[in-house]
Amino acid sequence: MLNQTHNRRSVVGASRAAQRGAILILVLWLLLILSLISLSFSSTVRTGVIITSNRANKIKARYYAKAGIERTINDLLVRQEEYYSETVGFYDDEIRFANQPLGDGTFSLLTGRRNEQGLPIYGITDEASRLNLNAASSDALLTFPEITTEMTDSLADWRDSDFESNMEGAEDDYYLMLDDPYPCKNQDLQTVNELLLVRGWTPIEVFGEDANNNTLLDPNEDDGELSPPLDDADGELDTTLATFFTLCTRDKELNPNKEAPADLTAATQEELQQIEGMTETQARSIVAWRSNSQFTSLAGLFDVTVAQQNTGTGQSGKGTALRTSASRTSKAETSTGRQSLTASKVTPTKGSGSGAAAATTQRAFTYEQIAPIVDWVSVGTSDKRNRININTAPLEVLLTLPGMTEELTNEILTRRSSSLGAFTRKGDLRDVNGMTETIFRGLIDYVTVQSYQFRVIAEGRQGDTKAAIETVVDLTTTPPRFLYWREW
Repeated sequence: MLNQTHNRRSVVGASRAAQRGAILILVLWLLLILSLISLSFSSTVRTGVIITSNRANKIKARYYAKAGIERTINDLLVRQEEYYSETVGFYDDEIRFANQPLGDGTFSLLTGRRNEQGLPIYGITDEASRLNLNAASSDALLTFPEITTEMTDSLADWRDSDFESNMEGAEDDYYLMLDDPYPCKNQDLQTVNELLLVRGWTPIEVFGEDANNNTLLDPNEDDGELSPPLDDADGELDTTLATFFTLCTRDKELNPNKEAPADLTAATQEELQQIEGMTETQARSIVAWRSNSQFTSLAGLFDVTVAQQNTGTGQSGKGTALRTSASRTSKAETSTGRQSLTASKVTPTKGSGSGAAAATTQRAFTYEQIAPIVDWVSVGTSDKRNRININTAPLEVLLTLPGMTEELTNEILTRRSSSLGAFTRKGDLRDVNGMTETIFRGLIDYVTVQSYQFRVIAEGRQGDTKAAIETVVDLTTTPPRFLYWREW
């Protein structure tokens, strides 16, 4: 009996111990689950805090970048009277434009270019230092070794309004047969990226290693063959054609006094005579010449022939009077340095405007007389978008100018970086070593010495978070306007 009672008690004790063990295990599981829930909640809260903090930092960085752009615009407006060049303005100034403190963050202005030592160039970019794709000729584009005739013909077809293909170009019959078809635009480009839609233009030629066209060396652009694009992993961003192109240039028709120049298509003889160095005979000859011909370029001055006293009244044409800072010169036309006629003879051609039946006629201007005048006259009053700033354009862009050689380009680069400083007049090109009348005549309508549109790439930083904004600002309007805006 005692043994039975003892065994019964042992069984009951073991059962209770097992129950207590099961309860303990259950409690431990509950504690583990609660701990995991708490840990997950803490992780979620921590992640949310980090995301919120990063988002706040991103917003701050973005506004630091915007502040950098606004400060740059203000500085440009203050210094607008200066000639923007490699040595004056905002071209390369690390002290002023790298990691500028603002609030509890910083901003930098980046050009996307590097100097000869491979170091970043901090500052802004003059858009007139680039070639305008919507105005560039095929000859200008073909000066770049990467560009082929197929590419130039296709771009011309993309921009023109007709549906006829150039020899190696493409219209709808090509684009509509692609796997992802689309029509030929037959209008101007709106972004440089649009080039990738044009036959023959590929990302390699257009953007090089800078696949996303943000001018920054991103990790995938410095890892060799690991990820697109293909790069050389040398720690430097190798860019190609995109750095030489723009769509945003407009050169204002202003003389060196920042006033409206005399319009060759409309100015009266009296208005033309207001130009220092312009003689009465030359002014009369311009008015008489355009009665039978049209000025389509400044180079037309080379074709003006001498008009006799009775060929013009000096009253034809309407225009805005030009007043130069120098008083009008009334010396005799034969005074030193102001002779109006040249002994050179030219054979009349159709539309020459000479109005004479003689076999030969006299030119009204010599090369030496035209050079000082070209900055005081214009053809029409509308802004021009096909002009390149000879103070800022790199060698590759200068070579796109008509008749330009590498030797002459190097002379221009040497001249503008010398103690003489920036070119202040287009006519100063006459004094560059190697310049000839033929070359001067060919390029004078495609150059400028002033800039009005600037590309600003501002990078804002808040801690380790950064944001960048790229914009092109146009100073020809009041207030200035943005022609392009991109954020990343």
